[in-house]
Amino acid sequence: MLGTGGTLLKAMEFLKSQGATKVICAISLPFFTGDAIKSFDEAYEKGLFYRIIGTNAVYHEDLLNREWYISTDVSGLFANVITRIHYNQSVGELLDNRSIIEKVVKLSVPSEDNKQEPSK
Repeated sequence: MLGTGGTLLKAMEFLKSQGATKVICAISLPFFTGDAIKSFDEAYEKGLFYRIIGTNAVYHEDLLNREWYISTDVSGLFANVITRIHYNQSVGELLDNRSIIEKVVKLSVPSEDNKQEPSK
């Protein structure tokens, strides 16, 4: 959850001071309260971060036109959670993304059958 963003901005500054070349943050509840948007605009201009990915669980029209902000849709996940709770089913499977990560890794690593022979 991000409120004013002060802690995240300090973390970005630290990462850049330690040699980070591209800082990308993910925020599940991007509230951006007070002057947070202005503070992040300034931090972006200083090069403290590359992008922030936030969910549409909190809607901010002002953020959607920022180059540094990417909004990701979680409405399908919320709908699935509500449905499972309504039918007294487990939501653990929906919240455990290990299977999704495994699928992505498998797709990105060629299998033994699909490896190409080096050119001679």
